[in-house]
Amino acid sequence: MTTQIRERTSQLASAGSYNGGIVRDVATLATSDATATKIYGIPVALLESVAFRVLIVGMKTDATASYASTVVGGARRQAAGNVTSAGSATIVTIEDSAGSPVATVNANTSTQEMEIKIAGVAAENWRFEACVEYIKLV
Repeated sequence: MTTQIRERTSQLASAGSYNGGIVRDVATLATSDATATKIYGIPVALLESVAFRVLIVGMKTDATASYASTVVGGARRQAAGNVTSAGSATIVTIEDSAGSPVATVNANTSTQEMEIKIAGVAAENWRFEACVEYIKLV
């Protein structure tokens, strides 16, 4: 579930190209198993480049374990092409769970978006919230 507290700034860049500005969103997710589930997707249109930063916090519902992560990455999409990750995203994780939740990023060429996914822990109930910030260049 994505909570729309979207903030956007826009301006014209030099030479008249459109700069999409900064977008900030918050998304939530509840898990009860170790399946990687999308918490957020960043759409990437033709001839766009995007840089993103995601701050994730998670907690086992009984508060006996917690998770924190930052994800930093980039992507692009050329003319008549699919979304492509610009190298490998950097993911830093801090957690105190024996089962270890995991954040991942992948380029989904079916939906043309960069997906941020979280895998919970098998047979445990977790809640996650992600603060997503990205900027696009067209």
